[in-house]
Amino acid sequence: MARQNDPNRGSIRGNGSGLDACTVTISGTLPITSSRDTGPLDVSAAWTEDHQFLTVAVVNPTPDRFTLTLDLQNAQVTGAGRWWRVASPDPLIYNEPGQPPRVVIEEQPLPTRP
Repeated sequence: MARQNDPNRGSIRGNGSGLDACTVTISGTLPITSSRDTGPLDVSAAWTEDHQFLTVAVVNPTPDRFTLTLDLQNAQVTGAGRWWRVASPDPLIYNEPGQPPRVVIEEQPLPTRP
């Protein structure tokens, strides 16, 4: 089934009307690299061209929970961040048009360290 990414809606399946549980969107255009081993996690990050926003995407292909620490060097955080989680116990699940959502997007404030 064909997929295409839309940064406002997530991953789109087939005719462009469903959201799946494996949605990942990177809105930055300047990729950055990590110097740490992230184990089974697939981690990608990119800055926007003006370096005002950093997007970090993490795909966890396991049922296990992980904690990641974001250590920015030569960057200053100004203001609160946000994070979105698109998750389901079934990685193949997706939303069907006209049906109640089975995949939901949760938005929360990003925890910060003092």
